[in-house]
Amino acid sequence: NKIIILDVIRLQASPAQVVAKIIATAKADGAATLVAIPQDPGQAGMAQVAMLTSGLLGYQVKATLESGPKIIRAMPAATQMDAGNIGLLAAPWNENFLRELQAFPDSDKDDQVDALSRAVNTLTTTSVTPTRRLNVPLLER
Repeated sequence: NKIIILDVIRLQASPAQVVAKIIATAKADGAATLVAIPQDPGQAGMAQVAMLTSGLLGYQVKATLESGPKIIRAMPAATQMDAGNIGLLAAPWNENFLRELQAFPDSDKDDQVDALSRAVNTLTTTSVTPTRRLNVPLLER
């Protein structure tokens, strides 16, 4: 089984704009797509997840606590990438995405690493039914 990344959306914006983008992306992806979001520890993290989940009524939402070193959380994704089990749809975002992955952990830019780690960890620990078959050009290794 392979994981194919169809799109990566990067955004530096206010919290309200980030929430709006998450909701818009969920709507574009469809209700059958699982939305995996990070949950910061403590009451503030719980409140943030509750607020975001209420905006995603009708969608599958899984909040995961971010704990432990980022490099440890990234290892399953790195292992699968190295084994060729993660593919990327050939698209303009590939270069920036791969540059950030290759710079990790020596760069302060690691949001896409966090997102990939969460996605791989969620997909490998959650029962997810594929919702569509695709015939798309993948980025060559």
